[in-house]
Amino acid sequence: IDDMKKIFVFSFLLYAQHTFAQRAVRYSGTVEAGTLRFQNRTITVDPGPNWKGYNLDQRQNGTTLSLINGIVYQNRFFCGLGLGWLNFDGINGVSAFGDFSWLITQTRFAPVVGAKVGYMHLYNQYEGGTGSPLIELDGGLAYRFTKRSAVEVRAGITFTQQAAFIPLRLRLRF
Repeated sequence: IDDMKKIFVFSFLLYAQHTFAQRAVRYSGTVEAGTLRFQNRTITVDPGPNWKGYNLDQRQNGTTLSLINGIVYQNRFFCGLGLGWLNFDGINGVSAFGDFSWLITQTRFAPVVGAKVGYMHLYNQYEGGTGSPLIELDGGLAYRFTKRSAVEVRAGITFTQQAAFIPLRLRLRF
């Protein structure tokens, strides 16, 4: 009988954990559009014979469009993978990144902080283009329509392609 009680209690706890975990975690998608405002170069190059200029040699500003898919935990923490298209005054590129966000409160208007870590490839003046790591830290304000959908406005700092940028983004989370 003691073994039956243990099996019953274990089964009940396993079922309860599974049921509550399913409610706490859900799929979410995000569409993001924005601009990257050039700030400065992060390196200085001593030109060699094959040097064709900095990756963004005219200090170009950029436009971005990204799709991000991931999971949300307790309607506050988001972790996802994203793919993006970029254009820097005629220089096209792509990005792939991990996206992390945290809604600090669960109010209708909520502060949000986030980070991106990934890779950006630009098809610039170099044969085959140039690729580099992508690191971004940002923050902003989210307006929740429902528990599952929100519009976010964000700004921060991005480091990639030998330069620093100020990203200004509008995100729709669903």
